[in-house]
Amino acid sequence: MRPSPTVADTVIDLGEVGRTASGTPPADAYRPRPGRRLARPWSAVLLVVAVLATVTAAAPLPPHPEPVHLDAGDSARTLIDGDLLFVIDQPEYGRRVGGGGQATTVAVYRLPGGDPRWRFPVPVEIESRRGLPPAGITVVGDMLLIGFYDLEGARTTAFGIGDGAVRWQADGAVLGVTTDGAVALWNPLIEADPELSGSLLVGATVHVVEAGSGRARWSMTSAGHSELAHRFEDDRLVQLVEIEPGNRVRIRDAATGLVRTAGTLAPEHQIESGHAWVVAGLLVTMTDGILSAFELAGLTPRWSVPAPPVGEMTVCASLICVNHSDGGGRALDPVDGSTRWADDGWHVSQTFGRFQLVVPRHRDGTLKNMRLVADPATGELVAPGTERWSAFAVDGDGWLAQWYDPGAAEAWVARIAADGSTPRVLLHLPEGVAACQAGPTAVVCRRADGGLGIWELPD
Repeated sequence: MRPSPTVADTVIDLGEVGRTASGTPPADAYRPRPGRRLARPWSAVLLVVAVLATVTAAAPLPPHPEPVHLDAGDSARTLIDGDLLFVIDQPEYGRRVGGGGQATTVAVYRLPGGDPRWRFPVPVEIESRRGLPPAGITVVGDMLLIGFYDLEGARTTAFGIGDGAVRWQADGAVLGVTTDGAVALWNPLIEADPELSGSLLVGATVHVVEAGSGRARWSMTSAGHSELAHRFEDDRLVQLVEIEPGNRVRIRDAATGLVRTAGTLAPEHQIESGHAWVVAGLLVTMTDGILSAFELAGLTPRWSVPAPPVGEMTVCASLICVNHSDGGGRALDPVDGSTRWADDGWHVSQTFGRFQLVVPRHRDGTLKNMRLVADPATGELVAPGTERWSAFAVDGDGWLAQWYDPGAAEAWVARIAADGSTPRVLLHLPEGVAACQAGPTAVVCRRADGGLGIWELPD
């Protein structure tokens, strides 16, 4: 079964793993073990030798496939959508048009062979003048949407996927796509501040436009001290929640801009700046160490629970996942706010098919360059014993994962099943890679010697 294109834009940066003898994948990837306790050294060595012998005899490692090489700069951004690879190659600051250098280029290639469809330089009047990366890259229907920054904020350009022609432009960066296919664009409102010799954020605008033409559908402007949260369902933007000073809340339908609910929260729920989220059909706020949840329909209070400071909040299947500012993650029941599971060593990342990606932490609290697959209902790893393999693409009911040896500049890609069976090694990438994405037919990685490599996935 091929990887799902719905997560083709997942990128994983690797390198935070140990060394294994050159030419062999990590042996402990095949060693199921309960929990996370390490085996004793001599027992581990004997088991590794036995498992390696078994794996090598049963299924020889794949040969080194010859990749398709694409020229691209170190700062190039990539996106895979179905069988198309989009490469936005932006030269470094100081080498740009107007600064004595190159222009940003956009290219489209067909996978798995890397056959070019079109390539063109971005017009000078469109490209960023500030040397900043693109403000989002999104495929909507037959359009490739790329946001570029300028001195007044962001501006999105829609390019036709078939020919690369510019179809329309509008202010803002892509916030999301509504249920009926319109595009919501967010743009900061910035004013110069002579006293500070700089600029101030004084508000933001949201424009919703037709995807095919860029024609304006509706817009709104919020004040600088307002909070703007968003509700998504199945990756579609459903509602915008504006929270103004004084706890005033307005909830708009993202497709039409109509206000569905308006009200004021009680003073004891005074919302701290940056601490309002819309998850699992609830508005969740934090005030003085208390998380409070409100129904979106009517803003009726549902529950309040004490919690350490929150940095991020997202949905984990039917639960609410929270990452705490001082480290660790937990999952809350949206019905009553009770903690269903917690782990001080996890940082909860994105939804991954029917599973959840988690990022382990170092002892000092920093995040490792690994993405592991957990059951969102329990917080436990789905395939214990494969912690050396970093997941980067959904593959049916399992996933594709990579192990990278930075010392030997070698990497392996394997299919891992959720049933705990032995990972199937698919690709050996001896040239070395730094980041990988997967589409239905190919893996695309950044090569250590420069540019991009395309490796066709075996059946």
